[in-house]
Amino acid sequence: MTLLDVNQLSIRYPETQAPAVDDLTFSLDAGEVVGLVGESGSGKTQTALAIMGLLPTNATLGGSILVDGAEVIGASEKSLRRIRARKVAMVFQDPGLALNPYLSIGDQLTGVMSAHGIAHGKKARDRALQTLERVG
Repeated sequence: MTLLDVNQLSIRYPETQAPAVDDLTFSLDAGEVVGLVGESGSGKTQTALAIMGLLPTNATLGGSILVDGAEVIGASEKSLRRIRARKVAMVFQDPGLALNPYLSIGDQLTGVMSAHGIAHGKKARDRALQTLERVG
């Protein structure tokens, strides 16, 4: 079963001549792990942001991004919220920007689960502990 299907993705910005991403196609099946590698400026981060629906408003997208059958490109913020955290999530490179040093990791994980309606209270805490145990 295909969980992620990126088909002919193109990302352009008005201030640059060359596209940030040009005609990228790949898919990811259930249980499959892939790595997106390339030199600095090759479009890895732009691709990840596009999959999450987090590109800036001045980006022009072409192609299609399906997450578990739901189209990301052109989706409303409400639709994107249903996809994020339940179907796809992003771990940012810089933990200093991604994590709040004033909150425990557990509180941050349970907060995300609560915000996305995944789990609340004790269920969220139990799931956060299970997740932390899995990653060591």
